[in-house]
Amino acid sequence: MLGNTVVVSAPLSREIQNPNFPAWIRKEVGKDIEIVLFYMAPPLNIHYHMAKERNSKRDESYLGSIESFKKICFYQKPLWSYVDSTILSSGDKDINRELMIKKIEKYRR
Repeated sequence: MLGNTVVVSAPLSREIQNPNFPAWIRKEVGKDIEIVLFYMAPPLNIHYHMAKERNSKRDESYLGSIESFKKICFYQKPLWSYVDSTILSSGDKDINRELMIKKIEKYRR
């Protein structure tokens, strides 16, 4: 049931490279839960503009140009092989939303 599911939706750049991160989440919650990951990997130019619009101090060092952004921004597949993961790569908010809803609905049954 959806009540026992954690939906993870964030950049999680460091966390997706840690295969033990889902176990850490389960430990923090204190019970066995299903984890569903939605990971955004839009086309580079869209990702660059999204980061610029976010206007976060942490992004300033590499947002001077798309070339500097390319050097640090590359798609990394999550190392969470035992977690239901959906890669949102279209860059289209409506398509991404539909994919997320369909995936979440699967857990409601």
